[in-house]
Amino acid sequence: IEDIGYGIITFTNDVKQIGYQAFYGSQMRIKSIILPNSVQSIESNAFSGHLQSINIPDSVTAIKESAFIGTALQNVTIPESVESIGVGAFRDCSKLSSVTILSDKITSLADQVFLNCPMLSSINIPNSVTSIGSMAFKLCIALTNITIPDGVTSIGEGAFSSCNALTSINIPTGITSIVNDMFNGCSSLSNIEIPNSVEAIGDYAFCHCPFVEITIPEGVTCIADSAFLLCTHIPSITLPQTITQIGNYAFTNCPLLTSITIPKNVTKIGSFAFNYCYPTTIVVENGNTHYDSRDNCNAIIETASNNLFQGCVNTTIPNTITSIGDYAFDNVFIFRSDNPASIVIPNSVKSIGYDAFSGCTSLESAILPQGLLTIEANAFRGCTALSSLDIPSTVERIESSSFSNV
Repeated sequence: IEDIGYGIITFTNDVKQIGYQAFYGSQMRIKSIILPNSVQSIESNAFSGHLQSINIPDSVTAIKESAFIGTALQNVTIPESVESIGVGAFRDCSKLSSVTILSDKITSLADQVFLNCPMLSSINIPNSVTSIGSMAFKLCIALTNITIPDGVTSIGEGAFSSCNALTSINIPTGITSIVNDMFNGCSSLSNIEIPNSVEAIGDYAFCHCPFVEITIPEGVTCIADSAFLLCTHIPSITLPQTITQIGNYAFTNCPLLTSITIPKNVTKIGSFAFNYCYPTTIVVENGNTHYDSRDNCNAIIETASNNLFQGCVNTTIPNTITSIGDYAFDNVFIFRSDNPASIVIPNSVKSIGYDAFSGCTSLESAILPQGLLTIEANAFRGCTALSSLDIPSTVERIESSSFSNV
């Protein structure tokens, strides 16, 4: 090893490996490394700290786990000889802006390989790559676009999460699942094409993406928990006929969603799947054996229990339901002081759930039926326009804060 000054280190030509933690935490304030063509591998945690530039010679075949973690590298070229790049190899490189991969021998981008590289704006993924690991590009907040090769068949959880400048990305046709958190927090991604090969969309997969349109293709059977949570710009969405499961909070806080249609094959709708959406129409397709919108009521009812659990401003509550579910009309009737709302609850209803009408600030009139037994906590909390309400003599239990801030 030779220090030629100015923080530059060179090596003799017989060095074959840069070993584990060889320069990790070095106090030498090394800024530049010149490696000889004899080096074949760069081992785990080999470098850290002030390193700004390095030549990776054509002799190198392996860059191991966390090899350059936390360094000050600005530009990196991966030569043709490299066959593998380890987990977190360039993680937390806060100055890294450009990566050029020349090798066609690399088949996988490992977990966390470029995690939290906030200045990374340019990278090519070679056509040889078939998998991209979990959190591979998470928190790469300067990355605006990236092209994923057609041969990629696996993309790990959170691979592009919190890439909040990302505006353009393709999903190859070999992908069968949009896994958990894949694009969570991509707050500039307004459009994406989901290929027909996809069968499932995972938890938080597109959370907080500002889609102005989205097509979920036929073949998708499951939309998992919070998959489209906080997609505040979606005006409409068409669910495929193949869908069978909609997870908890799947579309919560999609306030521009004007209509909801539940296909006939849906067998499970999770809790609060459409909370804080403000549709004017809700339809469950004929033939669904688990849910219905009987009598064109503009609501979703669980058929077996006769529980109405999702309503809208145009809901008419049928006289065959026995309960109004938790959060069924939560914040549905709001900001309509010029057109106050009213609701008639039929005699068949025995219970009104938690927060069922909470926050309905324009609900001026609610008629509660004889036969009602239970009013759960916060049921009418914050209904500030509700000036009077008759509690039927049949009511046996009124839980806490049922009428607070009324």
